[in-house]
Amino acid sequence: SVRSNVKPKAAAENITPQQFATMTQRLAVKLREQPNDAQGWTMLARAYMALGRSNDATMAYDRAVLLVPDNAALLAEYAHALATGNNNSFAGRPRELVAEGLKLEPNNPRILALAGSAAFEAKDFDAAIRYWEQLLAQVPKESDITTEIVASIDAARAALGQKPEASTNASVTGTV
Repeated sequence: SVRSNVKPKAAAENITPQQFATMTQRLAVKLREQPNDAQGWTMLARAYMALGRSNDATMAYDRAVLLVPDNAALLAEYAHALATGNNNSFAGRPRELVAEGLKLEPNNPRILALAGSAAFEAKDFDAAIRYWEQLLAQVPKESDITTEIVASIDAARAALGQKPEASTNASVTGTV
């Protein structure tokens, strides 16, 4: 699963948007002095995404990935940021990052979700279904995400002219 560096909920609720923006700016200044801090660049990228600054986030992710190139979760975040800044399109570099992530961790849930979306966008509906079914095997059957994944699979099947399968396919198995 994707690890998060988010602080406990109570602490996060007490931070105003202005304070968060100020903290993000301080982190950016700190990273000018410590440019090899991969965790710092990742935190800065996540903060920029939270602030809706996807272009700044992609620059921070670019730096983090240069420092830690073999981290599938980080590649997934970077691909998502690039796609967000590109009108939610995975064309080009985002698709390449997803492919790299799949090579590193073919069962990473975040990578599988993005791979399905990228394949669907490229009209490779069979591949989208495969990725999303693989993801479906890893999530709790009664979760909201299960409903979203099933809807995505059904959309891909509809694009292929197939009928949707009954709710969650009981034959899908897997481990987390």
